[in-house]
Amino acid sequence: MIKVIWPHNITFKYWAACLVADFPNENLPIPDDERNWQEWGTIVAGTGVFQRATIPAPLSFKEGTKKEVFTDWEKWAKIVYTIMSDNFNVIE
Repeated sequence: MIKVIWPHNITFKYWAACLVADFPNENLPIPDDERNWQEWGTIVAGTGVFQRATIPAPLSFKEGTKKEVFTDWEKWAKIVYTIMSDNFNVIE
């Protein structure tokens, strides 16, 4: 059973730490700075179970240019929660 925390009224650092702890087999890095959440989220989206679940990346890179797909970590995290809960038996 997978546990994913609903990302509302909590900090990014807490939510990210829970995601790292809840998916230990993915070896996700621990984000060091909330200002870099998009880079961290892009790593998450391209890793193992998240990639297979088609989690969208907060950043895209086209023709050498970085484009923000999501500008709010909470909106992106809610999509992560929704997709993961649709693909797995999730505990809130």
